Amino acid sequence: MTEKAKHFDAGKPDLSQLPYAALSEIAQVFMYGATKYGRANYERGFESWKLLASALRHIYRYLAGEDVDDESKLSHLAHAAANLIMLMHTIALGTNVDTRPVRNGVIGAPVPPATTTTLVPGTYEVDEKGGVYLISELKGNK
Repeated sequence: MTEKAKHFDAGKPDLSQLPYAALSEIAQVFMYGATKYGRANYERGFESWKLLASALRHIYRYLAGEDVDDESKLSHLAHAAANLIMLMHTIALGTNVDTRPVRNGVIGAPVPPATTTTLVPGTYEVDEKGGVYLISELKGNK
């Protein structure tokens, strides 16, 4: 009997858990954005309030009974999710400018150093093909 190929995936996220229908709609928003602004333009960074404000505008439009964005003809919820994903990604890349007015209940409080390995600036790296990986994955743990 032939030994099975090795695959080191213990402790890595199971991306198959993500629902295809939702991801497909979010991907359409990213494609729309790539056409309008350039592919992965957001990776250069934003002030966090801009992405949060955009996500909230789309959520409020959805709550008001409007399912589809007038300009893009895509789902408001997909737009909101895309904004939050961009925010999370820019935090991970270290290109986000944290402009939250309230942190830990204090207006204008300084941003504390990260205490977890999730979304810590500098823990992710972009490879030559535009793929984003945890630095530990790039060091031979793929």
